[in-house]
Amino acid sequence: MKNQLEKNRKKRRAILGAAAAIILLNVVVSFAKSTMPLHIDFGEVNQSVDTYCASQGNYIAVCQENGLRQFPFVLGGRLSLLSLETGKFYTIKNDRSFLGGFVYPVLQGDAIYYFDGWDGSPQFLYVSDLKKKTKETLILEDVEDYAISGEQMFYTNGDDTVLLYSQNLKTGQRKALIQANGLAMPGYLHIEDENLYCCDSGNGVLYIMPLSMGQIKEYHIIDTPEDWIGAVKTLNNEELLIATGKSGIFKYNITSGEKSTVVELGDLSSAWGYRERYNFHLVKDNLYYHDKTYTLYKLNMKTSQKERLINWSQVENVREYINDTTNLAMDYFYCPDYIAVEVEYYDSEKDVYDHRVVSFDYDGKQVLNKRI
Repeated sequence: MKNQLEKNRKKRRAILGAAAAIILLNVVVSFAKSTMPLHIDFGEVNQSVDTYCASQGNYIAVCQENGLRQFPFVLGGRLSLLSLETGKFYTIKNDRSFLGGFVYPVLQGDAIYYFDGWDGSPQFLYVSDLKKKTKETLILEDVEDYAISGEQMFYTNGDDTVLLYSQNLKTGQRKALIQANGLAMPGYLHIEDENLYCCDSGNGVLYIMPLSMGQIKEYHIIDTPEDWIGAVKTLNNEELLIATGKSGIFKYNITSGEKSTVVELGDLSSAWGYRERYNFHLVKDNLYYHDKTYTLYKLNMKTSQKERLINWSQVENVREYINDTTNLAMDYFYCPDYIAVEVEYYDSEKDVYDHRVVSFDYDGKQVLNKRI
């Protein structure tokens, strides 16, 4: 009897010892991964970024869930880089709190910007260096949207009197650029071709400002109530390609004010995933875009020839819920060699949640399907 009790004690001590060793190893590996410098060859580096630039080169920054299936296990979540070529994750930051989290990560060279906190709460913006693994506060305010080029940052924060601010990242000097008026509601903020594009969704106005801080020009783009500008691309010196939530994609002549429809998308506002943001891509004469069902098309703007590239009903793990657009969100990222799609689905009634990245080449062939 005594021998059996002694054996049981030894077994318990062995189990407790093994558990303690696993916990210690988990802590050590977690700390090492979160502090180890990352030397990533991105190839192409983002010269300017905004709130939704999660991709750089053939990599995408993602906010991973933590669970027992991941090692090391940490509370909260982790901020990671996902290689679209290998499917490998690289840990950037671990969050050990239940109340934190990483929201809208943005890549620019070796810098990664992210909001710390729950989406929808006051957003405090941080920047971390992938090589040095440092963390510093960039703006201690409620930042809603931002765009960065060089040392200059432009941002909105829901101020009732100011629509847009600029701030020097080195000196901290801040300046009010556009005053809010009437039903002002800050929306789309983007930098392209040395110009800053800023949308006032409330008044249906698009502001265009040279990064040299030249004259700010104002264009009345939206006539439909509750419409919003989701994306703007420069076609030439006189024409812009604009996507809105209710008017589809159209050409806009900044001299004459004329509009000509390129693609009808339907009312994007009815889908949960469209949060006043849209992304299309131009490669020479080819326009890559998706409709309200997230189906991806390639349109030759010269010949008007259209081709469907992605049929989600044939994609494993996604086809089961692709038609439930009220609980589905997809964000498209156009990388040098791949089109990456971050998929998030949540059905509270069925208690079903899925979060993954699916990538394709520019001919529509699936390359990666990775749960995150």
